[in-house]
Amino acid sequence: MRILRAVAALTVAMILAPLASAQVVSQGLAAPAGTLGRLIAESRENIVRGDAAAAYAALSARLDLYAGDPEFDYLLGIAALDTGHPGEALLALERVLLVEPDHLQARAELGRAYLAAGEHENARAAFRDVASRDIPPEARRLVGAYLDEIARLDARHRVAVTGTVGFDIGYDTNANVGSASEHWLLGDGTPVVPLPVSLPKRSMVFGIDGAISISGPIDGRWRWIAGVRSSTRRFPSADTLDQLQVDLSAGVTRRQECHQLTVLGQYQDLRLDGDALRRVTGLVAQWQCNPTRQSSFGAWFQAASLSFPGQSVRDATRRTIGVSAARLLQSRADTVLSGAIHFGDERADAAWPNLAHRFVGARVSLNTPLAANWRGEIGLYWESRRFDGPEPLFGRTRNDRQTELRLGAERWLGKGWAVQPQLSLVRNASTLAPNDFRRSQFMVRSTYRF
Repeated sequence: MRILRAVAALTVAMILAPLASAQVVSQGLAAPAGTLGRLIAESRENIVRGDAAAAYAALSARLDLYAGDPEFDYLLGIAALDTGHPGEALLALERVLLVEPDHLQARAELGRAYLAAGEHENARAAFRDVASRDIPPEARRLVGAYLDEIARLDARHRVAVTGTVGFDIGYDTNANVGSASEHWLLGDGTPVVPLPVSLPKRSMVFGIDGAISISGPIDGRWRWIAGVRSSTRRFPSADTLDQLQVDLSAGVTRRQECHQLTVLGQYQDLRLDGDALRRVTGLVAQWQCNPTRQSSFGAWFQAASLSFPGQSVRDATRRTIGVSAARLLQSRADTVLSGAIHFGDERADAAWPNLAHRFVGARVSLNTPLAANWRGEIGLYWESRRFDGPEPLFGRTRNDRQTELRLGAERWLGKGWAVQPQLSLVRNASTLAPNDFRRSQFMVRSTYRF
């Protein structure tokens, strides 16, 4: 039961503001006076603070005295559920509904308790009952997320197919990643004026992509997964930059309690203006755990071999290690703060140290509801790259500091469709003029998920 509880409550937690804990518990029934009133007030405060264990210990110790009081049983149900006692939660929440059949928060928590206990059909019936009532749009969306999670859990025992199709249109101020400097200085002190091909080129952008992911059971905890993704981008004012990319992946994933481990083999083929530019083969291992309803942690390792047809001097091996964390904020419902750091290196031919480098980077983002069916996100990304040797033509060692500010939003249109406007502002400050650039992109993306 602990495994099922973790899968059910924690997988969904990062996209939900629980219907009861922070929003409903603080607005619960007026506490009666005296000892019971103090017990309820203290337990409610502990649950809102995230200390469900303290609330469960205090409430369960008085079960024989106060069982049957709706507010007492409601808080006991939440505390029991959040501390891994779904059976006790079911009994407490059912007592609430015997006294107050229209207590929607208790009915929603009952659905979550059924889910944690592995009773998917009862959980589905409870959530559908809540969804059939007159509830706010945001609450309806959250209940829908639980229903989607039940469907995902049921799919563990059968082959599942998911996919997306996306369409992009936008504008790029520097499609060729051209230099921000109009004057370069060579290693011998000679000033040169870069050719137009090395300066920023503006263009409209049109793109289309599609992806399919297939997974199936190996046993109760392991699943095999495979996926393919293809994307193309066209630049009408810079047609030599048109791109076609194909990604393939296959591997296994395992889920146990709060932990999920995924290991994938990957292959990527990138073509520029119809010619092969880069091929990547590699392996990625990723671990993630949601130890509480409000938090998530993860780590990953990736090793990849980069091959450049016709430019073998650029062939390299890249290794990356990263850690990530996310937190559901209590100050505002359904708001997620996340961040990550990563570091690694890219090793090339020892005869060309100017092509090898080490890197370290970080990102932080905030995703929050904006209005009905709208979510917004702001993200800041930074990476530092230090190369091993001087560039022969310029006589200087390249060091980059790249910063990106990303502003985006998403609106669900229903029936699998969503629209996503996004603005990206990039500044790469480099010690080598050809690699020093600025870039702004504004894109509007339409996505269909199935």
